[in-house]
Amino acid sequence: MNLEQKIVDEILRICHNHKSINKVILFGSRARGDNLLKSDIDLAVYCENSIYEFI
Repeated sequence: MNLEQKIVDEILRICHNHKSINKVILFGSRARGDNLLKSDIDLAVYCENSIYEFI
C-alpha cells in the first residue's frame, strides 16, 4: 500500500468515526493532478455540527 492510499484510508476512517460528517471534497493541486511531492492536501469538510467538535 502506497502513502497516498494510506492517507485516503485514514481520511475514510476518520469520516466513519464522525457520523456528523456529510461530505468531504478534495480540492487544490491534488484534485487537479498537478501536485508536487510535498504538496498539502486541501479538504472541505461539510458536517451537521460545529467544526469546533473536530478541533
